Amino acid sequence: MPSSLGEAISGLLKEQGLEDTVRLHQAVNLWAEVVGPVIARNCRAVQVKGRTLFVKVGSAAWRNELAFQKDDILQTINEKIGSPILKDVRFI
Repeated sequence: MPSSLGEAISGLLKEQGLEDTVRLHQAVNLWAEVVGPVIARNCRAVQVKGRTLFVKVGSAAWRNELAFQKDDILQTINEKIGSPILKDVRFI
C-alpha cells in the first residue's frame, strides 16, 4: 500500500499507462522556470503534440535566439521531468 497520496497517484498513472503523457505535459508548466522571466514574458509554451513542445514566440528575433538555445532548453526540461521523453521544441 502506498505511503502517500503522491505515490498512490504515481502508481495509478503508471498502471493506466499515463505516466509518460503526464511527464510530457509537465514541459508546458516548466517552461518559465527553465528559460527564466525575460524569455517567458516574450515566448510561451502552448502545447505538447507527440513528443514535441510547441512554443509561441513574440518575434523572429526571439525565434532566432531560442534556436541557438534549443538543445540546452530541451536537455534541461527533460532533466526536470526526470526522463528524456521530450524529443523536440518547435518555435511558432
